[in-house]
Amino acid sequence: MIIIFLKKKKAKYFLCACFSLFSAVLIAKYIQIGKNENFTPTNKIISTSNNKIEANNDFLQGMWVPYMDLDVSKSENTKEAFEKRFQSIVETAKNHNINTLIVHVRSHGDALYPSKIFPTSHILTGNQGENINFDPLKYMVETAHENGLKFHAWINPLRISSVSVPETICESNPCKSEIFKNKLIKHQGGLIYNPAYPEVRKLICDGVKEIAENYSVDAIHFDDYFYPEPEKMLSDDTAYLTSKRANQSLEDWRKESINSLIKEVHDTIKNTDPDIEFGISPPGNTEKCSKTGIDIQTWLTEGYVDYLCPQIYWGLEFADMPFEKALGDWINLAKNSSAKLYVGLALYKACTDTDCGTWKNDKNILAKEVDIVHENNIKGIVLYSENYFEKLKNTEEIKNLDQKLKNPPN
Repeated sequence: MIIIFLKKKKAKYFLCACFSLFSAVLIAKYIQIGKNENFTPTNKIISTSNNKIEANNDFLQGMWVPYMDLDVSKSENTKEAFEKRFQSIVETAKNHNINTLIVHVRSHGDALYPSKIFPTSHILTGNQGENINFDPLKYMVETAHENGLKFHAWINPLRISSVSVPETICESNPCKSEIFKNKLIKHQGGLIYNPAYPEVRKLICDGVKEIAENYSVDAIHFDDYFYPEPEKMLSDDTAYLTSKRANQSLEDWRKESINSLIKEVHDTIKNTDPDIEFGISPPGNTEKCSKTGIDIQTWLTEGYVDYLCPQIYWGLEFADMPFEKALGDWINLAKNSSAKLYVGLALYKACTDTDCGTWKNDKNILAKEVDIVHENNIKGIVLYSENYFEKLKNTEEIKNLDQKLKNPPN
């Protein structure tokens, strides 16, 4: 140890020098943090909230938030209107003990965030591809996490347009480029990408990676829009005719294309951020899955998905597809898999005359379906969709459902 004795006269200069040296060390240390391999880059949106979901974390109680429910294109102040709308959605979730939001961030080959790949969604300003002065996805992820909600980024991987949505596809949309102009499928007045082409699959993976790299989403979520059913699609599919193997059926060829897409998306997510889950919500009817290229068994066997959430959108007494029969089919499919099984429930059908009027036979259908889910040790439910909580707020069906949502299984 070295001791330095100073005269009183020089003491204040020594103290100043020490302070300057100490400050320089702090600044250098701060700069060095940026070079630390464990340092989180500031371009990824990380939630700083310490809030925890009070409901049982193991049982997912979710609701889908489709693009229509986020549409603020008629508003003068897009940012203010969008944030107010999403705050309302968060309040709805909390009021009904929902712990997970599955939010549409790419519905029509677009983006609900500033993207280097896809144009801005038409639901913000009314026109696809217009510049915006804020980041909707950043706001939604932060707000959800601050309120103890998980956030799953919902993507339609293939859909570009339907009959009139959006009204105009902007020139910057990738589908307008030379690369993709011959890799599209025209379907019932709309357009979808054909995943048989490697260029299409790469585009979809690049879009997924863009979200996984820059936002702290809890999952990437695909819905049930893959290939159209064969009878609704042009029979002279060029890709099928030119690339199929000998005697390969259209159904098997489609499954092969979709399997390639799902594997590549899964690998993209896990290579970018292993903590982000990949989930898919296929049709509730397993027979329809095969027709549209969905190969559930391969996804489960190969471990391509972290969860499945089939849309079992039928009541208990619907003869054509009773809820319990459909659920049994999915339980059998998933029983030997490590993937979690959730169930999509039809909140939008409550109190309507759909499914041959069977939804009007009882005011307790959704609550009973939740009970059946619990009895079968299913890992969660997701309700379609959030705005029906408001539309049905004073009905017995919602009151009975709320009692079940307040008491998830232990």
